[in-house]
Amino acid sequence: MIRAAFRQLARTHHPDAAGDAGAASMARLNEAWRVLADPARRATYDASLRTRATTSAGASTGAAGGATRLDEELYPVAPRPVDYRSGRFPVAGVVTAFVAVVAFILIFGSRSKGSETPSADWKIEVGSCVAIRPNLDAVEVDCQAPHDGVVRLLVPFDTSCPIDTETHRDQQGLGNVCVDRVGA
Repeated sequence: MIRAAFRQLARTHHPDAAGDAGAASMARLNEAWRVLADPARRATYDASLRTRATTSAGASTGAAGGATRLDEELYPVAPRPVDYRSGRFPVAGVVTAFVAVVAFILIFGSRSKGSETPSADWKIEVGSCVAIRPNLDAVEVDCQAPHDGVVRLLVPFDTSCPIDTETHRDQQGLGNVCVDRVGA
């Protein structure tokens, strides 16, 4: 029953429905719901009502020492209502973070040392280190491992290699590779 009443009042007093005047009403409704929905806070609220009723019946009200408002007794500092419509996207913060990330990548990316010799990716290119198989196919290997030569040119099957290089078939069958022998 309390929840249904809260929801009905929230529909009528919500700032989207009531405009700026509804913001203060909605803040009071939210505080009432917070107190009434929690059994411990509700018990404290009910006890304060009984205390206030006995105090106001026997004493004069006012500044000299009468009944006080419930929210001042329970919560000396009233919560400030939040206006969500005034929120803006933090453009400056996002731009600053972006610049910092780019600077980090550029600074530390340039300091990282790449491998001086490319590792084998099983794709023969000019400058790749190769091993020659018994069937005379050239297979790419890591340049730090033992190898037979380095590829100088890649040529189609119907084209010949220069005289000072050896002709071998690419292991993938895409053409011939002209290999400079190591130690030759």
